[in-house]
This record gives sequence, structure tokens and C-alpha cells, in this order.
Amino acid sequence: MRSMTFAACATVVALLPVACTSYRADNEPPPDDAPVVTFSYVDTEDRALAAEFADNYCEQAYGKDADEFDTDREPGGYEISFVCR
Repeated sequence: MRSMTFAACATVVALLPVACTSYRADNEPPPDDAPVVTFSYVDTEDRALAAEFADNYCEQAYGKDADEFDTDREPGGYEISFVCR
């Protein structure tokens, strides 16, 4: 599975374990060969920017749209993944 990681902003690394939650946009998992792009963000502006970057990446690299696949709470913010479909 192809993956590209981009940090939209710096996140704080914590040494203590942190409980993480996960949100999935739909229950259908992406195909195993579907490209996935993942971004870290802190606020809604960064989330919107991550969605825009994902759309551009999927369109330019694969000629496909980016669909939100998964969002996880991380120390200092969130991590969001998009699948190119």
C-alpha cells in the first residue's frame, strides 16, 4: 500500500501512553491496492488544508478523488487518512 505522510503542523511527542480514538468515514475498507495519504493536523483550518492536499495528490498521481477514510486522535492533534478512489 502506498502511503505519503505530511505534517501539516508540528505535533508534541508525549512519552506517556495516550488513549486514542478513531473515526471512520464509512465502514467499507479501501481495496488493498488503493493508495492512502495521511496528514497530521491540529485545528479545522489544517484539516481543510489536508483534505485539499489529499484531493490534489490523488488527482495528480492517480486521476482519482480522495475520500476521507480514517481520523485518529494523536498527542497534540489528529491524524487523518484519505484513500484515492
